Amino acid sequence: MHALIAGAGCGGLAAAIALHREGYSVTVVERAPALTEVGAGVVMGPHAMRVLDHLGAADHVRKLNTAPEIGTYFDLASGELRVRTALGDAGKQLYGEKLYSTHRRDLIDALVGKLGGVEVRLNSTIVNLEQDAQGATLVLASGERIRGDFVVGADGLRSTVRTVLFGESPAVFTGFLAWRTIMPIEVLGYSLPPQTKLWAGTGRHVVHYPIRHGRQFYAAFYVPADQIHREDWSVSGDVDDLRASFADACIEVRHLTNTITEAFITGIYYRDPLPKWHKGRIVLLGDAAHPVLPTSGSGAAVALEDSVALAACLRRHQSDLAAAFGEFEARRKPRTTQLLISSRADLTTYHEDDPVKIAARGPMNRAIMQLDPTGVQRLSWLYSYNEVEESRKTFEQFSRRTVARPQRPEAQRAFDFWASAVRAEDGVGGWTSEREAYNRALVTAFQAPADVFAEVVDCGGLPALRVTPPGGAKGPAVLHLHGGGFMYGSAASSIQLAAEMARSIGGWALVPDFRVAPEYRAEDMQADVRTARDWIVKRNNTFFVSAEGSGASLALSLALSLRDADTVSALALYLLSPFVDPSLSGSSIDTNSGTEACHTRLRLLRSAAAYVQDHHVSHPIVAPLKASLHGLPPMHIAAAQDEALVDDARRLAQGAGSAGVEVRLTLVPDSVHAFAHFVDLPEARQYFSEVGQDARRRMKDLARP
Repeated sequence: MHALIAGAGCGGLAAAIALHREGYSVTVVERAPALTEVGAGVVMGPHAMRVLDHLGAADHVRKLNTAPEIGTYFDLASGELRVRTALGDAGKQLYGEKLYSTHRRDLIDALVGKLGGVEVRLNSTIVNLEQDAQGATLVLASGERIRGDFVVGADGLRSTVRTVLFGESPAVFTGFLAWRTIMPIEVLGYSLPPQTKLWAGTGRHVVHYPIRHGRQFYAAFYVPADQIHREDWSVSGDVDDLRASFADACIEVRHLTNTITEAFITGIYYRDPLPKWHKGRIVLLGDAAHPVLPTSGSGAAVALEDSVALAACLRRHQSDLAAAFGEFEARRKPRTTQLLISSRADLTTYHEDDPVKIAARGPMNRAIMQLDPTGVQRLSWLYSYNEVEESRKTFEQFSRRTVARPQRPEAQRAFDFWASAVRAEDGVGGWTSEREAYNRALVTAFQAPADVFAEVVDCGGLPALRVTPPGGAKGPAVLHLHGGGFMYGSAASSIQLAAEMARSIGGWALVPDFRVAPEYRAEDMQADVRTARDWIVKRNNTFFVSAEGSGASLALSLALSLRDADTVSALALYLLSPFVDPSLSGSSIDTNSGTEACHTRLRLLRSAAAYVQDHHVSHPIVAPLKASLHGLPPMHIAAAQDEALVDDARRLAQGAGSAGVEVRLTLVPDSVHAFAHFVDLPEARQYFSEVGQDARRRMKDLARP
């Protein structure tokens, strides 16, 4: 079969090599008069280097470049180190391959060197495509028609192939432009260590790294579009606007801008994911199908991955192009969509202009360096991926990588709720967007029962909901602490669960709207919880504490402080799916990753860092699991066997039991995190029944003389 490839960028060239190896006759059609690249750097992460090795092109990149030993992220204004990532030999130990930064021209040359037997047609502009039952045709501006069996559209962000297939799909301008340049190292006045650097600040960020064994360096400066005062965004020797944009930056960035004598300017665009990547005998890959922002550092890498995946799908399905292209899209769409969303979220983070978020990010990043000093928890999803190995799997084998839902239909619905409560795209706007999505989902799904009276109360300046089921006004109180990974959630998001807990004990519930991280510290959240407890005690000395997820950590901190103060404490703690170890050392985070709906290690890392901030991760103020648990109230701990946090429940039960605390541990099979939110689940009804029985028994014991 004859494959026609539109575009001779890295994706098109890699596809040409991969398809030619599979025995296809290949013609690459490129509008440029020569295979050259403008002066830009490109990062080849471990995932990209594996593909280049497979194509035989990696050694050329290695020969011309020194692998960076470390990746660093600094504050643009102060120059303070924010996050460090292990690369080089340490990165190879973590990901199986090193990361290389190189000149884009060197990457193109590496691929061109492996094109033996591939026809390359330069200076050939495609203006139309045609296809029929027998083949596909590229129509050139010259009037020439090139016939083949199928077409691979690898012609980039402004793809002609995509436009012909699916119509105009306007690119979305981010509002930012980038100055990019490659300069000789001599202009800096000093040599650069093998290190990639990124500085981020209000509305701007800078990327900088050496290439070609330190003889040159690449620099990219991202700024708001209104800071470049010219109509022509092309190569420019007038860099006054560039220097003005970074006049208030740290000294290293200012020195860097002063060395730049010319740069080319590009707008930063993205496109929303296409619903479909193929039609008939034509398929898209790389930026033509799923353009990502340069903040991903993986635009070229995912195009390389696409090439291997497409060749493997065609090998399996041969002349059945519909099946081959359909499988290719199904395999690649989840990963490329994740990369697009991640790149947009990174752009938001790097250019943050909200002073509250900027202030919160420093302590949060310092905690991330403590929790994840090498960066492997943050980057393993990207760098450890091996498309060469994945492409060798059948689609059935590949699909087994997806998360397994529970067996019961009612538990599946609960699982699907958690899986969709905060979607990946909600992260584009940062944690506040995720918080809004989480709260919106829970408030919509978990409303107060119709027979329950709910009112907003002021607990000494702390807003809260008082929730009273029928007949509960004179009964015992339950202080309910909502979950949400320390960052999300509200009193309203847990009103239904609190109402059922109050109904179970025959009393009423108080659900405080305590402050949340990372805008506030652990001490602030714990102070709010104590305020809510004090409000209850003024009205009722008899109270219980109920908590879900991260709320369990606050419940334990409250119990510890009351024990140490030798004052009135709860009759019992009812802890549902507790998140009490911010060091994330529970093995179930990884062993249950295939059955967990929402708590990935990466998401838990962010939650833990938001809470830990400048504390040591093992300090009892943020890690109550590490505290001495003697003298605490009885605990009823419940979790799903298959959730990521089940080991937190197990270890808390073991630690409390060893300290002499009365403990009951319930682990529910075939269920989900915080299952009692879903009041129609049998395990939720059982949980409420057990809580009610336990509370009534303790009330009777209390009433005995």
